[in-house]
Amino acid sequence: MSCAPSWAPPPVPVAFTLGARDVRAAGLAHCRRPPLPTGPVPVGSAAAPALHYPLGDGTDPAAWTALKGAHRAPQDRRRLKYGGVSPPAGPVPGRRRRRGCGR
Repeated sequence: MSCAPSWAPPPVPVAFTLGARDVRAAGLAHCRRPPLPTGPVPVGSAAAPALHYPLGDGTDPAAWTALKGAHRAPQDRRRLKYGGVSPPAGPVPGRRRRRGCGR
């Protein structure tokens, strides 16, 4: 290596964006009430919005806790749909399976 070593702080998340397809699957009303200190910012068309959730400025490690809460919320909604138990294994009902490139 030709450069001097330097210290870099660990990465901290700054935002989380939920795409339009996932907002539609989880429900817009549910996605607008995240377990986060700030609300989401709509992105894209009003007919099929994506939601952008700011988590911080990249300096506060508490953003990791907020990110875990944001990821846990859709899973909790699925558990409620299946009577408080984990959803069945396998593909999500009503969702098309993605295929890799060239297929």
